[in-house]
Amino acid sequence: MENHWTLDNCSTDHVTCNHHFMHSWKGTSSSILPNQAVVKGRRGTAKIHHLRNGKRATLKLHDVTYEPTIYKNLISHVRLLRSGYQLAHQILKKKTYVHRFNGHELHFAMSDSLYAFQDMTPRAATGRINATILVTDKTLDPPSDAKLHHWYNKLNHTDMRQVAKIIQPILLPGIDSSTTNHTWYGCAQGQAKRVSFRNTHHYVPTYPLEYLNGDLCGPASPRTVNHELFASMFIDQASRYIFGKLLKTKDDTILHLDALVSDLNSQLPHA
Repeated sequence: MENHWTLDNCSTDHVTCNHHFMHSWKGTSSSILPNQAVVKGRRGTAKIHHLRNGKRATLKLHDVTYEPTIYKNLISHVRLLRSGYQLAHQILKKKTYVHRFNGHELHFAMSDSLYAFQDMTPRAATGRINATILVTDKTLDPPSDAKLHHWYNKLNHTDMRQVAKIIQPILLPGIDSSTTNHTWYGCAQGQAKRVSFRNTHHYVPTYPLEYLNGDLCGPASPRTVNHELFASMFIDQASRYIFGKLLKTKDDTILHLDALVSDLNSQLPHA
């Protein structure tokens, strides 16, 4: 297959942990880690390992692009929090993280709906900043509901409860955003073709995974489903989208994969 893939979930700040996933790469897009290391965007050939009939098999994809996207922002937040940083200041176009112990600042600016690293301010230049006070200052920090809506839009209309679970560490302490009752009427029409067979009640961890999984189920017995014996599913573990299709034969799996690639190619950005 020579289709062009854009696997944004694997192009987060953890790409250095997945060297075995890539065979070759090229590209210039980059993201920054809490330790100031820079990760370059990668493009080349990817090998996806999976089980088939109890045996390991490898699916080789050519012309694959890994680039920082909305998921890079999401996972970067969690990594920064775990590295000792706190969200000190956030407006629509800019945000600042401050380290709890040494006052080190990281500044991010919005670019193409993503927060890109802008610059840093070492402790010597600013002195100690009380990040706790800044985080709770509502004149600097938007209300939690506004943040929830903003993240919802950035996450491709993922279920609001799942967004709340993902970004809970980012919101103000004590705010129970998981109980929101907001209904988004535009989702069904705009997302239906991309989220068929999606389990909307699946628990989404605060530390998103970074693998695209595929599985083939069947044959179904004793009855068929619409005269079809098998079902194939491809799961993006970062966004939790599940793409499922009923099949008459096992060989139709590649047709489902090809159709999925074509569909995603028409919606995802190219390098």
